[in-house]
Amino acid sequence: MPHAAPKPPSLPAGSDGSGTDLDHVATNVMDALKEAIPFLAECYKANAPASARRGLTVRAAMTLTTDPDIGTVIDADQIFDDNHQPIDKKLDDCLRNTMQTLQLPPLEDGQTAKVEYSFRFDDDDK
Repeated sequence: MPHAAPKPPSLPAGSDGSGTDLDHVATNVMDALKEAIPFLAECYKANAPASARRGLTVRAAMTLTTDPDIGTVIDADQIFDDNHQPIDKKLDDCLRNTMQTLQLPPLEDGQTAKVEYSFRFDDDDK
């Protein structure tokens, strides 16, 4: 009896570089973070310690998870500087709280996404 060749494995929509869902998620996150820049700058002005490096670059590693009642929830897993060192706790708390209040449309049911976003505080932000 002849056997059919097995079907090759496939990746979920958007995870193969073809666009669609993952590009949409990235665009939504980038748009929301761009809108939050003035609020993130306020965090820096109010909470950066005097010893903060001029031109500080901060990286935020986030997990996005869909909540059917409210849309996409942002969990700021880790916030660190460009040397992968933790930042000042007060500044971290303010940045984290600001990012976690951003509103994003829901992802596909059960979908999560890991995102890393970096931003640089100019000297004028302090």
